[in-house]
Amino acid sequence: MKILQFFQEENGQFSSSRLLAFLVAVAMVVDYMYSVFATTAHAWHPDLNLVLILLTVVTGKAVGKFGETKTTTDTLTTESK
Repeated sequence: MKILQFFQEENGQFSSSRLLAFLVAVAMVVDYMYSVFATTAHAWHPDLNLVLILLTVVTGKAVGKFGETKTTTDTLTTESK
């Protein structure tokens, strides 16, 4: 699987919501790594704002997937066969 295919929708267009979810998840991992390995407390206390942003982005993507409809070109090609 190519990296760019992960960020593409079924119709071939790039998904900004997938990119945003990926970037927020990477930010959480970096925050975790810094908290555990670079601080004296060696404990991760996640920032509530970062957690809420991640949940909002992931939930928005999941809910948006149910609202998507197939394009008319997909319907026309399957009906003409």
